[in-house]
Amino acid sequence: LNLLTFIFVIHLFLENYPEITAKYNNQKELVLVNPGGGGILTGLATMVDRVYPAVFVVLKALTPPDYKITEFNRVRWHPHYYQRGKLVAITCYTSNSAEAYKLAKEFKRHGSTVIMGGPHVTYMTDEALQFCDSVVVGEAEGIWPQILKDYENNGLKPTYTGASMEEYHKVVHQYLLKSSPAIIKSFLETTRGCKFKCHFCVVPSL
Repeated sequence: LNLLTFIFVIHLFLENYPEITAKYNNQKELVLVNPGGGGILTGLATMVDRVYPAVFVVLKALTPPDYKITEFNRVRWHPHYYQRGKLVAITCYTSNSAEAYKLAKEFKRHGSTVIMGGPHVTYMTDEALQFCDSVVVGEAEGIWPQILKDYENNGLKPTYTGASMEEYHKVVHQYLLKSSPAIIKSFLETTRGCKFKCHFCVVPSL
């Protein structure tokens, strides 16, 4: 009981003095977020089968090893998940945009830097910039190393226009092959885009 009391008091002390935490916790940290949302049926489906996001594999493969990486894949959020001094990357679809914007706003309020990407913010860039620090338009893989460099130099730009990386397999696929079977089984990429131009589909224009 005395030990638990001591730990609790130290926790309160550090929470009230963020300067101490910043001084002794200088490791760069990337927080990857795939928000939930999209209605009741989507929420129930997520509880049954939570697919690992392919974008997590891409960003982890392209992030230097001196970054500590934390992942949140469609989890129920608790206030202690929000922390200061982190680089937070949130992927956003229209179906989960409301939740994504809420998380981005809270992370910023707690003192972290937030980058958003995905189909929704690619089209609604100005809307997204109301909630985050920077938006990736298009594919993140070709521009991610530059984003990290700008972040480390305090020169993050409001928008970045990405493109597909020509030597994609040399980095991302090699990282994928070293991943756990649970991740590998959710990642199968045979092609990019689609040759058809159906009027109801966002893929051709994206």
